[in-house]
Amino acid sequence: MSYWGIFVYKKNIEFMGIKTIRENLHLKIEQADEKLIRLMYALSLAYDIPEETNKGIPSSDSWNSISHEKLLEEIKTANKNIEAGNFTSLEDLEKEMEQW
Repeated sequence: MSYWGIFVYKKNIEFMGIKTIRENLHLKIEQADEKLIRLMYALSLAYDIPEETNKGIPSSDSWNSISHEKLLEEIKTANKNIEAGNFTSLEDLEKEMEQW
């Protein structure tokens, strides 16, 4: 079974097919404020940028698929790392970026 989207809400993960995502997006657009509409519009414009312009962004063909079980395992591992303090803060990342 393949999944086209993941919706995360209050730590529950629900897998949705493309039809459900499309329906939810239509509903979201109908209820959206100006800020969200402008954001979604900008995203749609960015999506239409020619591939040669986005050389640093991998195409979906180069992405690796992941099983549901593997995804949950990676989320649990990430949460444990965060709880243990094993992450880079925004401040540390900004300092590191200044060294580039």
